[in-house]
Amino acid sequence: MRYDNLMRDDLCPGTSTRASSARVVELAELAEATVEDFGKAAAREIVISALIFSVVLDAVRDGDELTRRKALGLLHYWDPARAACELVTALHSDPCPVVRHEAAYYLATLKRPETIAALEAALRNDPIDLVRHEAAEALGDMGAASAIAALRAAMDDPSDVVARTARISIQQLAREVR
Repeated sequence: MRYDNLMRDDLCPGTSTRASSARVVELAELAEATVEDFGKAAAREIVISALIFSVVLDAVRDGDELTRRKALGLLHYWDPARAACELVTALHSDPCPVVRHEAAYYLATLKRPETIAALEAALRNDPIDLVRHEAAEALGDMGAASAIAALRAAMDDPSDVVARTARISIQQLAREVR
């Protein structure tokens, strides 16, 4: 994958949705590799120089499942507050459980207190175990001590994985309080 194939001009209005989706996926994969090799700051520079934020938003809202999943990981390179808003929307309304799971994961990386209620709601109400599990894990990873009641309730979840994740998150929060 080559960086020069991902320049902004390729993603300006008028580019087909299919081409934009492919570029967003390519850039997300490049950013993931760059974080591993050179760190988040280097990845941020690549993403911001290569993409227009509105293209990423379009991909989050209208792309196929893979594109939506990958685009979620690009949001935080711009404005974390706006990223949090888009991630909460995806967590609550995306039809794909894998995308909702990724939204919970990326919310944890932002560590924004205003997203705790959305993660608690997903933990209580999402019909898919995978999403509830990730919401529980995200609350623990964020250090969301205010979510202990929701995590305790999730210890009675019918899914053993969700119940265990809630228990582990409570343990994690207890260690952080010490």
